[in-house]
Amino acid sequence: MKKYIALLLTVVMMLGILSCGGVSAFAAEALPENRCLVGDLDGNGKITAVDARWALQAASGVRTYRAADLQVFDCNGDGKLTATDARYILQMASGSRGYIVLNTVTGERSALGVPTYSKAQAAELLCAYTKQASKGGYTVSGACKITKDVDVGGSTGVLNQIIQNVDPNASLNTVVGSFLGVGEQQYTVHTGEKLPVGRYDLQAFTVTEADIADYRQEGNVLYLRLKDCKNPQKGGTQTLSKVTSAFPTKAEISQALKEQVGTQMSIRDLNSRVSDILLTVTLSDNGIASIRLHFVNDLSLKLSLMAVTTIDGQGQNTTDILYSDFTHG
Repeated sequence: MKKYIALLLTVVMMLGILSCGGVSAFAAEALPENRCLVGDLDGNGKITAVDARWALQAASGVRTYRAADLQVFDCNGDGKLTATDARYILQMASGSRGYIVLNTVTGERSALGVPTYSKAQAAELLCAYTKQASKGGYTVSGACKITKDVDVGGSTGVLNQIIQNVDPNASLNTVVGSFLGVGEQQYTVHTGEKLPVGRYDLQAFTVTEADIADYRQEGNVLYLRLKDCKNPQKGGTQTLSKVTSAFPTKAEISQALKEQVGTQMSIRDLNSRVSDILLTVTLSDNGIASIRLHFVNDLSLKLSLMAVTTIDGQGQNTTDILYSDFTHG
């Protein structure tokens, strides 16, 4: 039975190789003493498809390995050997993932050919690079979507009636979507072009080490989670506004609501909690290849209906932005 499982896993892996357009080996040339490549299972100083196949076989139980070798096999650092490690090895062999060098004495890991950045250094790198990149050209793809419908209890029908008295084609969902900026934008900003070009224009980051809740580096990719924030305002005083302006403030939402339904409904109170502020930064030989930004905004608000009734509502929207193809002026 185990032989058939190993065969199936090997076939799946080979299909992955073909879909990647083939695999090229990486040779660890002149590594210092007591250093080896993480993922080099056969110990030949190279990362190849053979290593990925061996990892799959070991993960399925048909190939044995010593406990002492786990630190060489465990590519994602979770203390186990699984199919995920085999996938990482395959990606390293194909060149789509950075290589990791292991100090076999201390157990320390470092990226090969890519500097290893501390949390503070990662923040400094992002600030310096985005300051330059925001003045040049780049491609941006951004999307905001409602991930939890606005809940106003039994008042939904009344609100829809008020809204449709102003615009027969509108509804509570379209109003909410308009003031949250729901939709997609894909565009290119050219060097020297007058800003703003779109909703998701890149701004110079101002994050510091103190703004980062979690951080790790895997090869040439930096993963940062910024600290949550409440009621973010434009101007770079909170974690979210230190990396983007693509979010609505209370004043902006109030103005959008007024334009949609007039004075029959207004916002008495609004609270916003932004979480999962994630930055994924892919490094390149020339600096940064791409920056992904993700965040979740939970809203709770009190609506005043014709200055008589107060309605409580809540909802959630999620934003994802990708910046790439940087050209500096």
